[in-house]
Amino acid sequence: METANQNRDEIIEGAIKGGAIGAALGAILTGKTQTTLVASLVGAAIGASIQAQKEAKEHNLSVLVEENGYLVKIFPNGEKQKVRKLKRTEVKIPSTFTID
Repeated sequence: METANQNRDEIIEGAIKGGAIGAALGAILTGKTQTTLVASLVGAAIGASIQAQKEAKEHNLSVLVEENGYLVKIFPNGEKQKVRKLKRTEVKIPSTFTID
């Protein structure tokens, strides 16, 4: 039986794969590699997180995730345990930047 989280993760994974291919093709066609590099790095990080969660499940290991402002431990049986409330800090990301 597929859960909503599994379905969501599969959708995200597919979008990342498609986005990475699209980003790479866009960089080749337009020459705008700096923006593409950032997008590809973000996509790779999200993809690696999803893959790590899948591997943890395969090896019967717990994972830690953020849910609604809390650090939550998800056990292999699907049980969730709140570990602690996360302290939020405001980060201001510039609208443009250069990667050297």
